[in-house]
Order: sequence, then C-alpha cells, then structure tokens
Amino acid sequence: MLILQPIDTIQTLSIMPRKSVETDAIDIVVRKDGYGQERTISNVPVVEKSYYSDIEVSLDFLTEGDTYYVEMLHNGELWYRDKIYVTSQLDFKVKHKQSLNNYDQYNEVDDNTYIIRN
Repeated sequence: MLILQPIDTIQTLSIMPRKSVETDAIDIVVRKDGYGQERTISNVPVVEKSYYSDIEVSLDFLTEGDTYYVEMLHNGELWYRDKIYVTSQLDFKVKHKQSLNNYDQYNEVDDNTYIIRN
C-alpha cells in the first residue's frame, strides 16, 4: 500500500513494477474506493533505479483518510497496481489508540487485543 499526503505538491512514489519500461512515461488511473470517481494522469515520467522505479506526481484531489485504487499503464498494458491510503500523519512510530472508553486493553505487550465493555 502506498501512503500519500493530501497535498497538492509533487510526491515521489517508489515502486517495484512488473517490468521495465522502454519509454520514460506511463499513464496513472486513480479511482476512489466506494465512489467510482476516476482520474487519469497521462505521460507521467518514470525514473528507473537498480531494482525499483521512482514516479514524481501531483495528486491534488486526494482526501484525508480515504483509500484509492491505482493502476499504472505502460502502452495500455498493466505495469503496476496498488492501493493508496491518504494521511497527513508523518510519524508512523506512534501507535493508534482507541479513542472511545468502551475498550480495555487486554495486554500491554499485544496492543491489538481489546476487551469490549458492555
């Protein structure tokens, strides 16, 4: 899953595509999950590295907290497919805590197990 910010400036996507591209441009199709709204960005430049590719693109229509389905096409053929999650969070070492008081953490070591109060 790609993690992007809801900003209108250029962001770099580092991906491992299915194969190398002969030309330096691809088309990106982004569809918002649950809505079917779709955007296509054409002729996006690709910089191939040793085992991955960098794509610099501005997706100014992304909304905080939403997920998107993305397909990257090279000459009309699928080159890469993934999901996008949009968040303004920058520190991913901070763990998510339940905000409601209806849960008790079962074990401090296993922070994904909760007891639901009735």
